[in-house]
Amino acid sequence: MAEYIVGGRSAATAATSRHVAAAIWNPHASDRLRIKEIWVCITTAGVANIAMARTTTRGTPGSTVTPDIDNDTVRGAAPNSGFLLDLAAFTVQPTVDGSDLPRWNLPAAIGAGVIFSFREKPIEVAAGAGLAIITPTAVVFPASDFTFVVED
Repeated sequence: MAEYIVGGRSAATAATSRHVAAAIWNPHASDRLRIKEIWVCITTAGVANIAMARTTTRGTPGSTVTPDIDNDTVRGAAPNSGFLLDLAAFTVQPTVDGSDLPRWNLPAAIGAGVIFSFREKPIEVAAGAGLAIITPTAVVFPASDFTFVVED
């Protein structure tokens, strides 16, 4: 398996509970992804209530980053799964699972951030599914930079 690092900047979300700020989507018919790390850094002075949750539909993102060979840590190949990094503001929200994985809270300070590390036991994302960073409460998730370290 290869390791890919992909990042992008999202717009602020609506002040809606469980609104998606960034999500990895796995469109492959059978391959599973393994999420090893997620980095979040807010770029505007707004508090960030953060939760991670699984998604069962992709939704319609405000922007998408399509990883290629340049995102491979050894620049060996493009991702086999064709996974995508979708960023807010979504015009149609992905379907978000009701259970939160890790949760965190960042202060209203530009540059505040968190790194979720799952290197010892990566979070798996099944084929035709996703993993999202959401706001678990009805507040705006500020514009932020997101980086996902993915094994494909």
